[in-house]
Amino acid sequence: MALLLPGQLLRHSFAIHAEAVRHIVRDALDGQAKGGEEDAGELLEGLSTQLPGVSRKELSGLLGVGERQMQRLAKGGSRPSDRLRLVSRLVALLWRAWTPAGVIAWFYRPRRDLDGKPPIDVLGDPEYERSLMVAARQGRAQHGS
Repeated sequence: MALLLPGQLLRHSFAIHAEAVRHIVRDALDGQAKGGEEDAGELLEGLSTQLPGVSRKELSGLLGVGERQMQRLAKGGSRPSDRLRLVSRLVALLWRAWTPAGVIAWFYRPRRDLDGKPPIDVLGDPEYERSLMVAARQGRAQHGS
């Protein structure tokens, strides 16, 4: 690596910090679920948009509800569960880096950072919410987004 002069060093340092800020802002924006987080129907619609081709059965499995209950929630007007909100946030982080099938598969792969458990097994545990968000951000970073 070439030696940097003081002015170049300052610009280089600024560029590194600016890139870090860009990643923070991107993660904050991308971690927002599609649709309003106060309406289950809007969140489900956002998931359907982000995960085309994913069956209702697969989606209901992620959400921990039956297909009929998911149909009722899709009509809108009801408050989403914490799990629906979390899945929506995770998908919002993952969907640009993975195919819809890859996003679904991510939930079923055991992860060391989740004590060897797959994300699907800890979705209902509030203690893992932060770890899940970090894991999704890391998974996305490994795949170039």
